[in-house]
Amino acid sequence: MQVGVRNAYKTTVSRVKVQESNQPLGPVPVLRRTLVYLLLFTIGFAQPLLNLYGTNIAVFTTAGFEGAVVVWFGLVILMTPAVLLILIDLALCALMPRHENRVHQVLFGVALLFVFGSLLRSVSLGTLWLDIALILMCVIASVLLYARIGVMRTWLVAMSPLALAVFVIFVVSASSVIAPPSVGRASVGDTTGSGVRQDASVVWILLDEAPLWPLLSRDGSINASRFPGFAALAESSTWYRNAMTSAQLTVNAVPSILSGRDPVFDRQPVLADFPNNLFTAFNGIKRVDASEEVTALCPKNICVEPVGDEWQDVADAQIRPRAQRVGFFRFLQDALVVTGHKTLPRGLRSRLPAIDDAWGGFGAKSMSATPTGAVQGDAGVIERAQRLQSLIERATLSTKPTLHFTHVLLPHRPWALTPDLRVAPTPVPDNRPVSSTERKRDTYQSLLRQYVALDGIIADMVAKLRASDNWDRTMIVVTSDHGATFVPGESIRNSINAKNVGSLHDIYRVPLFIKYPDQNAPRTEDCAARTTDVLATVLAATGTKTAWKSKGNDLSSACPRSDFQTVWWPEGSTRLSTSFSSVLDRVAFYDTWVDANGDVASIVQSGRSGSLVGTTVPSPVAEVNGLTWTLDGADWYQSVGDKPFDMVPNRATGRLQTRQALSEDIDGLIVINGVVVGVVSELAGLRPSSNGSYFASVLLTEKIAPGNQTVELWTVDWSTQDPVFGRVGPPSK
Repeated sequence: MQVGVRNAYKTTVSRVKVQESNQPLGPVPVLRRTLVYLLLFTIGFAQPLLNLYGTNIAVFTTAGFEGAVVVWFGLVILMTPAVLLILIDLALCALMPRHENRVHQVLFGVALLFVFGSLLRSVSLGTLWLDIALILMCVIASVLLYARIGVMRTWLVAMSPLALAVFVIFVVSASSVIAPPSVGRASVGDTTGSGVRQDASVVWILLDEAPLWPLLSRDGSINASRFPGFAALAESSTWYRNAMTSAQLTVNAVPSILSGRDPVFDRQPVLADFPNNLFTAFNGIKRVDASEEVTALCPKNICVEPVGDEWQDVADAQIRPRAQRVGFFRFLQDALVVTGHKTLPRGLRSRLPAIDDAWGGFGAKSMSATPTGAVQGDAGVIERAQRLQSLIERATLSTKPTLHFTHVLLPHRPWALTPDLRVAPTPVPDNRPVSSTERKRDTYQSLLRQYVALDGIIADMVAKLRASDNWDRTMIVVTSDHGATFVPGESIRNSINAKNVGSLHDIYRVPLFIKYPDQNAPRTEDCAARTTDVLATVLAATGTKTAWKSKGNDLSSACPRSDFQTVWWPEGSTRLSTSFSSVLDRVAFYDTWVDANGDVASIVQSGRSGSLVGTTVPSPVAEVNGLTWTLDGADWYQSVGDKPFDMVPNRATGRLQTRQALSEDIDGLIVINGVVVGVVSELAGLRPSSNGSYFASVLLTEKIAPGNQTVELWTVDWSTQDPVFGRVGPPSK
């Protein structure tokens, strides 16, 4: 009888469970599940991302984001994953009511993938599959514990307020862009001292990642055959050729330059942290026409964007506030790429677009058709070049004393501009080690090519201003926030190796040209100038007095003399020699890669086969067997344009495959329409391999005509007195 009662009880309980499982989830279970999802996504997704963005608010200033949109970004990052997962949970439970617990456990595991991906991102067992297996094992074990231990479920719900704490910390960290301050007039007024023009305007172009030594010939003069624009600027200005910058990172260097003080590494590049700066100094004194690309030091009530180029004809009421540069959804796309770098195993992270060479637009091809039907290249670099050109137009046409300032990420990566201002698509990531000399030489050549494109804009500025009525009254400043190094094994500049003094001079030596009002004769100054001296120099030259004092020196009256200067980075500092011989040493170092005295074409005419670049290949010629190759972005070569900002590939990349070992005396040649436009040095000594070998070649785009191109790989054998050519043919599909 007892057995019968026990069986009846079990039957009743099981029926009740079945009936309960067929009922929709009540509000309390839904809330509990939502809180669990919220906690997991906070730990694995929102907290790493919001902490990164909250402590590096230059991502918002670069995008032109401020105010409520920053708060909305934080809420979207915090809430969206959890909301999506609970909606999926409810939908699946409605479809499969008998399996609601399993549904929840599976989705719990999905959320855990982000948690363990973030926790184990730096752990590698050697291969991608082992790394993925480790994460999955941790997820499965945690799901089993979650299903069996009620205390664990209760604890996760109790910990869910962590999400609110993360959001509050983010809002506090980003408060200077959420509620940026406005300022009143900071200047006391204009002086009437001798030599000061009350009608003076200032054109200040602050370049980015622009080292000094690429501009120079071996004798230390500016290479006018390669950089006629900078040479023309030097002919009418004072060239401070020993100038150094203060910091190697934009977020530290630019505020340091614009505030005239040594870098401060615990502050953000915003007005709240640097209220005394170039823009507030000119508030109420001159009209301010300014654009900042990474920082936000100019108050909204001062910095405006003119409607069109003829600013002098535009009423103040028609001048609009700074515009948001990036759409919200594109900003979220960038955030997802950053999240991938924060949560994915190393093997998967390497396949993501790089995030260390830009502040946004990660991996975006930005390819679009022009009115002529050609395909455009990288939109970011196009916008920067056009913004600089527009500022030059306004400075030329302006009839009122104005501060024209722009910080422009040129010749900063990505190096997409060609000397004739055509633009390349976003390149395929270069996976060669940073110790590879070939990789560093290729990147240096790419910098030089974009530097030449920038030089054309500088030449245009000098010519237009000189021909205008504004030349004599205009003060021109061209300098850079920092340089870059291409020494094999060293970071371009993100990390500093204080033991490699040569790389430090690469990074901290920058151009500094100042054309003072009424100056027309050239002058070269070897004093120990710093970029932090420019603010004091500009204020003095324009007769602008402020209620605060810049710590920099007025270079026009007392250029400092010192054998050493201190340079800083977040982890330390050191003293560098101010001798110009240190710059000449850097010129000599890179002269072994690219002829420092050469013209524009010689940039890619380096190495054993460099003399062949720009020449026509012979015909007929023997066919090469046993060698195949692939070409990244092969379709790019079928839509080449001929106008400024039309698309043209500037680097050929792909893979090489050979069935037999090749001689060290053999190079590859990229041939387009019968003309050699690039050298493939990776062909020398190539050995058979299962995956093939990566190659990269910087191209002489001047020889790439508009329209569809025939691209081939050729070989050249230098083992005999005269080179022997061979034809491999077009790339494999």
